[in-house]
Amino acid sequence: MHQGYFDILFPTNFDVAKEMYENITHNFARVYTHEEFMLGRANLDETLTQNGESPLLSWYKNASVMITVQGGPKMLEKKPWYNQNLV
Repeated sequence: MHQGYFDILFPTNFDVAKEMYENITHNFARVYTHEEFMLGRANLDETLTQNGESPLLSWYKNASVMITVQGGPKMLEKKPWYNQNLV
């Protein structure tokens, strides 16, 4: 199999990982579903298939994304790239 043909996803309990990360580092973490993450960050019009499907939203339903921000929740308010609707 050629490199890059498949994504490799590992089973992870992101709720536990988030709590551990925040307790150890005293920094903020946020867990999103794959769909939530893509809705706030992807250009969905540019990623539609010919039949109108959006793989970024319909695939990986069981996947999650954890982001971290050094400095705590107040840092998120200062980031122009951060979608406030997802908080």
